[in-house]
Amino acid sequence: MPGRDPIDVKVMRDCHNPLLGVDTSRKLGDASLKLPREVSDMFVGEAFQGFITVAVDSPSISTLYNVTLRVNLSCPAVGEESVSLVDTTDHPLRVLAKECPVEQVVTTRGKFSLSVPSIHILQVQMTYTMSPDGETLYFKRSYKFPVVAPLAVHHEVVQLDTRLLCNVTVTNTHPTANIAIFDTEIEPLPGFLSQPVGDTRSTHVLPPKEANAAEYVFQLSPRGSSVDISYVRQLASYGVFKYQWRCPQLGSASDSLLGVKQQLDVRPLQQQDLDLRLQASSYDAAVASKVSGLPEGVLAATVEKPFSIQVEVVNNSERDIALAIHYDVDALGDVQIAGATEETLGTIQAFSSLPFTLSLFPFAAGIFTLGSGISLRDKETDAKYLYLPTTSSDWSVYEEILKPVCSQQGTTPDQLRDVLERIAEVYARRDRAARFYKDLPRMLWKLPVKERAAFLGTAVPEMARRVIEIEAVMGIKTVGLLRKRRGGQEEHSVSFTPYQASALLSLAFFGVPMYWSDDGCSGRGKPSVRFNFAKFYHDRHNQVAKLRCIILYFNHQCGATGTSDDRHITITRVRGTHGRMGEWWSTRDVPMSKLEVRGDGERIEDAVGLLQADFANCRVGGGVLSSGCVQEEIRFMICPELLLSTLVGAVDPLADYEAMYIHGAIQFTDYIGYGSSFECSGYVEGAAAQQPSWVIVMDALHFGQHSAHRATQHVLRELNKCHIALTAPGLHDGVAFATGNWGCGVFGGDPQLKSILQWLACSTAGRDISYFPYGDSRVAELSRVAAVVEQKGWTVGDLAAKILLYVEGEVPMIYVKIPSARSLKVDYEDSR
Repeated sequence: MPGRDPIDVKVMRDCHNPLLGVDTSRKLGDASLKLPREVSDMFVGEAFQGFITVAVDSPSISTLYNVTLRVNLSCPAVGEESVSLVDTTDHPLRVLAKECPVEQVVTTRGKFSLSVPSIHILQVQMTYTMSPDGETLYFKRSYKFPVVAPLAVHHEVVQLDTRLLCNVTVTNTHPTANIAIFDTEIEPLPGFLSQPVGDTRSTHVLPPKEANAAEYVFQLSPRGSSVDISYVRQLASYGVFKYQWRCPQLGSASDSLLGVKQQLDVRPLQQQDLDLRLQASSYDAAVASKVSGLPEGVLAATVEKPFSIQVEVVNNSERDIALAIHYDVDALGDVQIAGATEETLGTIQAFSSLPFTLSLFPFAAGIFTLGSGISLRDKETDAKYLYLPTTSSDWSVYEEILKPVCSQQGTTPDQLRDVLERIAEVYARRDRAARFYKDLPRMLWKLPVKERAAFLGTAVPEMARRVIEIEAVMGIKTVGLLRKRRGGQEEHSVSFTPYQASALLSLAFFGVPMYWSDDGCSGRGKPSVRFNFAKFYHDRHNQVAKLRCIILYFNHQCGATGTSDDRHITITRVRGTHGRMGEWWSTRDVPMSKLEVRGDGERIEDAVGLLQADFANCRVGGGVLSSGCVQEEIRFMICPELLLSTLVGAVDPLADYEAMYIHGAIQFTDYIGYGSSFECSGYVEGAAAQQPSWVIVMDALHFGQHSAHRATQHVLRELNKCHIALTAPGLHDGVAFATGNWGCGVFGGDPQLKSILQWLACSTAGRDISYFPYGDSRVAELSRVAAVVEQKGWTVGDLAAKILLYVEGEVPMIYVKIPSARSLKVDYEDSR
């Protein structure tokens, strides 16, 4: 055998990546090939494709015989197994002449993609003989190459009861390449639906460096009602995030279009301080013996016969907890507590438990889940306030950053961005802080010159001064929160002067956070970053328009034209009776109030002097501080003082038995368009200017594309919600209600049905209704419907009974001889 192998093997690869270092170029037929220094880096998701050249490389040998080739690919990070790419063992090359080298295509295309970012090994094994019948000799060579991921995917998940809100951030980690990402989606677990929030299909081109990223938000919700909160908490994964990416510099789109999947693993949930456990039940054994096949953990009881179960409260924390337990009557439904709705259990020592007995009373037959109507409260630290940043140990840092801004004349957009980034770096990662504000200078340059100059030259220094003086402005170290209440007063309120409102909104603009308390008496807790404009500064058309609304507000309130007034902006959260059933509504002997349908070009906010509807999200404000731009978000933009409700009222979502109203906020700017076409048209003029408003905040159910809005329980929920909002203590009697297609956009409601439900609630509350259809053809005949109802002299009870019979499907229905309508219907005999 010769002293060295007489074979030379070279691995070459199509240069799909223009960023690779290249030594030489070669021609093979019509294909242009390049020989990298190594096999070269490859990206996750690519298919390996290359050429292996086998040649006789010996001055004394001209021919080899019986040549076989085997090529395997392996990834040690995954395991010892390898994948065969080439195997010519069964059909060897009988003769390999020195002047005729052999080239073999090696590819994983059509087989699999390189999915693991790690070192991969391409192993070439050959056998050959020196003569036709000679001894078999062996040759082996390995080539290592890394598979790299130029995109890093991070995700954060917020649990909303059984729904999950998943925020996915895709970051370009490559130092020099531009990466395009598009067609993003989440493939959820079986039994769940994934719905994007905003545009997830558009292409985002991410420049190099980690500060550049694309953000996507998805909502995951269970398909049926069998999934409960405990099941969601035990999930090991939320599904798979799928996306396409390519490097725009590449020549062949078909080769560079790369699909990638990434598992969205669940991060361990922080253990709660309090845990509620069911122990052995003490219900009547005679009753249980009659029921066979009950699964473990299910107990049987007799309707209208009290029974009890043993419950244990476990304190998982290192501190003693003063505990109270509360029972939500509405959430418990047909199995109620036999006793008071709130009970103080006393103090539970650290890492100990307290058993007690729940006495229950079932009103109806059925299967019920006990848990959603029972809540535990730590009486000492149940947060009712947010603390001003002056109480935080970080305050000196914020103050040091903002003081130069107070005296600086003519701050530039880049300087303002740098200030906001430095503030954000106090409580956020540096890369996230840079990503928040990278678009701000470009957005400011798109504003009218005079507005931008007034903002940077006059308003910004005054805003910084008000932030530094925030404690003196507020006169107290805390801001009260409007938390969900299940007992006590029916309403609770907080009020601000316009000057205080401008100071708090300045905090949000600069990104200086309020702080949660960790011990009930200081501000040393975690920062609360919900009331923050950080996600607001994205250079999209409607976001620039929203920014202009805010800047015009600050120019007016903090600029040279700013004036003081004696208004108060009062935000009130009200609690009402949610459980009014169909019998209550169908027996209301109250005449239907007047219904006026306004013109298609008219808007709710132009109805000066009326109660004005806010088609709210259950968390007040919805997406106003991010990318949202529909009815609620637009209203909050043209009346920025309404944003204070997102600070004090959005910690807890509105329950089915709750609503809000906001009095005293005024409209500063006007607009045209809606959604992606929204534009700020400057300061408002006419009757709406400087007129304090009454805004009724009520959230509708979210139906998506389903027809569940016709279910009886959902109709009653919407009726009761609207009735609670319109009968809130503090509202003036007899004032008409300006509303429209409530919950009929992305929430999927039926405007024909919703218009009648709101009319019924208004009539019961003694209010006329002014309906703004905004050009929706589905309610084009609403005036004629109102005329028919008035002609027949129907009461609230009459119309409510017919609506409930219709949704229950118990009577044949047609519309009142108006073929274009499909939902609001009355029975045939009464309409002919």
